[in-house]
Amino acid sequence: MALNIVYAFLLSLLGFPAGIIAAIIAKEELKAGKRYFKILSFVFLVGILVSLVYALMYNDYVLLLSFVFLLGIPIGSLVAIRFPNILKLV
Repeated sequence: MALNIVYAFLLSLLGFPAGIIAAIIAKEELKAGKRYFKILSFVFLVGILVSLVYALMYNDYVLLLSFVFLLGIPIGSLVAIRFPNILKLV
């Protein structure tokens, strides 16, 4: 059981590279969407905090790890905006 949670956590961390890939695909949308990426990051962070309470109460981590994955997407895009050299590496 614990090993499955570790695998799920590692899988949820793939949201960050997914955000960088989304930034590569839609380079022209990054500047216009910066405000929305910040709003989404805040919403997903609140979702992580709420689902953390749920996970600790009911020992169910699926919702928490889903929010971790979803948070990685706008964070990855914001990192691509802040460090545009990342886009040149790929």
